[in-house]
Amino acid sequence: MGNKVNFSGLLEQITLFANEYSLKIIGVILIFVIGRFLAKQLTIFSRKIMIKARIDITLVVFLSNIIYFTLLLMVFIAALNALDINTTSFIAVLGAAVIIIFRPFKVDDLVEVSGVTGVVKEINLFSTILEPVDKSIVTMKNLASSKTQNL
Repeated sequence: MGNKVNFSGLLEQITLFANEYSLKIIGVILIFVIGRFLAKQLTIFSRKIMIKARIDITLVVFLSNIIYFTLLLMVFIAALNALDINTTSFIAVLGAAVIIIFRPFKVDDLVEVSGVTGVVKEINLFSTILEPVDKSIVTMKNLASSKTQNL
């Protein structure tokens, strides 16, 4: 008999939660709906351009899938940001994946990254270590948006 449920307290907590997060949740839903629509439209548009350019259909399908899922990933990251979830680490991991998969540079390459020129000493999960001409050590975050140039 001592196990009474406090429904008024529970209702108050639900109301507080709804007031605090309802707009964020609506925003996230809108981001997903609009983002998915735009991703589909941009994929269709790019597919038409590739077909007009007479690119092999196998490559068109492959590239269309890459474009679509990359755009969806961007939508997902935007939705997480709308929920105030820090996505910096996630983006850094993506940057590392881009470096590893597409290999814009490798260890011992001379590169310029975000205005810093140096030799690549290490490529880590979250950062790339450069040794500039003055032999200091510079650690750069692995961000897909960083401007990189091989020299």
